Amino acid sequence: MGDSKPPVPVGAILSRRTSLLLLGVAGFGYFSHLTSPLLIANASTDSGEPHQRPIMSGMIHTMVIGVCEYRLNTEEKDVIDARWISSDAVEKGTICRGRATGDTSNGFPGNYHIQYFGTEDELVGDLDLQIEPVGDAYRLIWRNRSDDVSAPGEIAFEGFGFPTGDQSMVLTYWMAE
Repeated sequence: MGDSKPPVPVGAILSRRTSLLLLGVAGFGYFSHLTSPLLIANASTDSGEPHQRPIMSGMIHTMVIGVCEYRLNTEEKDVIDARWISSDAVEKGTICRGRATGDTSNGFPGNYHIQYFGTEDELVGDLDLQIEPVGDAYRLIWRNRSDDVSAPGEIAFEGFGFPTGDQSMVLTYWMAE
């Protein structure tokens, strides 16, 4: 039990360019759980001091990680259209779609029912989505709806994003622990 490891600093995660993109992740503490031996590699700093860093390929193959674009639908009231791709489907190279319904009168923040469709346009996800503002960004939580596999209300995915215009946002997401 006394063998727990400290959270991995974002600077040790990836290249400088990529770590700048993920800088906000450290503030949310999302990498503090990356202590599995499969995800950690030994490395050294410029000063030669040893430290541990997660191996990105291990992360991608051990959990679903994805990116998504949400757009407020300008033709249908209270609809958000989604375009997404995840690490487990990237080999096919197909951008998939989704559709959320809920009150969009205040933009993206709110609670939604969202359905995601896979590479063959089949239903692959039926979730409740909560989007809450965090400064200039958004925190997203997807919860399972009632089904045979999981308990209703259980957190399935977490993510964060930011607006790219008045009607759109980009986000990244991952499976909840």
